[in-house]
Amino acid sequence: MSIAEYLGKRPNTVRGMGFMLLSALCVSIMGGMVRHVSADLHVFLIAFFRTLFGLLVFTPLFLKTGFDVFRTKRIGLHALRGGLRGTAAHVFCL
Repeated sequence: MSIAEYLGKRPNTVRGMGFMLLSALCVSIMGGMVRHVSADLHVFLIAFFRTLFGLLVFTPLFLKTGFDVFRTKRIGLHALRGGLRGTAAHVFCL
């Protein structure tokens, strides 16, 4: 039985709880890795590679669904969100 088949048989609540636990585990691991490398690397370099690996993870999804999902009528709010996300990425690495 594959993971997709196993998760497909579970209620959405249980699947959501599993994804939240997985997310918490990934954030904890990332935080430990950032602390480990922050003694040797500059904060901008850490934030760059963190963003690059995130892009690599989502690239198959982008190729499958296309970029239409990112179209917005509120470009100003979208730019604000991007700026805040970039600032948060750098502050997290301090």
